[in-house]
Amino acid sequence: MTGTRPHRVLVIEAGGTSDPLAGLEADGEIALTVASRSDEAGSQLADTDCVVAVHGEGVDAVAVLTQVREFDPELPVVVVAADLTVASDAVAAGVSEFVPAESPDAADRLHGRVLAAVAASPPDRSDEAGGVP
Repeated sequence: MTGTRPHRVLVIEAGGTSDPLAGLEADGEIALTVASRSDEAGSQLADTDCVVAVHGEGVDAVAVLTQVREFDPELPVVVVAADLTVASDAVAAGVSEFVPAESPDAADRLHGRVLAAVAASPPDRSDEAGGVP
C-alpha cells in the first residue's frame, strides 16, 4: 500500500475483539476504530470507509446496518454473525457483505469482504463524506 492511506474501518462490537477481527490490520491496508455501542459510532461515520457490525450480545448488527444506511446509503457495511437468521435479515436490509462468525476462515473472509466492499463503493464516496483522499 505504498503512498495510500489505509481503509478506515469502524467496528461495532460489544465485548472486546472477536476472533474474526484478529489480524485485520496486519497488512496495513486497514485501520480499525472500535466502538462497543452503535450510538458511539454515529460521530465517526463521516470519516469511515466501511463499517463492520459484529452481531452479539449488546450489538444488533441489523439495527446498526439500518442506522448506517440512514446516514449514508452507499457506506459499505459488513455484518459478522453466527446466526444465519441475522444474515437473512441483513441481506433484506441491504448489507454489503456477510461473514459467518463461526467459519474456520472467518478472519480471512472478513479481510477479503471488507476490501471488496470498499472497492465496490463509489470512488468519490470518501470525499463526499469528508474523508481524506
